[in-house]
Amino acid sequence: GSGTDANAVAYVEATDSSGRVAWGVGLDANILTASLKAVVSSASRLGLKATGAAHKLDTA
Repeated sequence: GSGTDANAVAYVEATDSSGRVAWGVGLDANILTASLKAVVSSASRLGLKATGAAHKLDTA
């Protein structure tokens, strides 16, 4: 849809370093924000936590 009440949805498939796969979904009025929410969702499903250390998340 279009207009002021339209929402964007983004789906991300991510794989961690051990080969586990998780899907993340993000929903927002802004496609960039929806995409970032999807990345955070997939990382959360993989059990990745922000610790200050870099984690490699392959979204290709």
